[in-house]
Amino acid sequence: MINVFVVDDSEVARGMLIRILKGDPDVNIVGEVGTGLASIIFLEEKKPDVIMLEADISGGMKLVDVVKEIKKLAPDIKIVLCSDSKTTDLIIPASEIGVDQFISKPYVKHKVLPVIRELKKQLKV
Repeated sequence: MINVFVVDDSEVARGMLIRILKGDPDVNIVGEVGTGLASIIFLEEKKPDVIMLEADISGGMKLVDVVKEIKKLAPDIKIVLCSDSKTTDLIIPASEIGVDQFISKPYVKHKVLPVIRELKKQLKV
């Protein structure tokens, strides 16, 4: 079982992603929030293996700062950056600071589940 935490400021997008993830019986959704800061606050409590993090996240912190803080608190956590075409310029800086995988939006099953399965193999959970 792989524990996944979903971070997206759109409630609709979070719902779509969670529905896709729940389609895999080896995925456990441990929480969902709408800001990068909230993801950091709940990180220790939720103890996810993977964070699905929207690239254009709101909430007072820049993406790079959110990723750095997550990696500082939980160095082994896997971060999947979820990006639409407007935020592709964020991918290179994010990969330099510890993002493990990328998924382009909109969220669709054939993009999301293979990434989760690959991370599950890497984590051996």
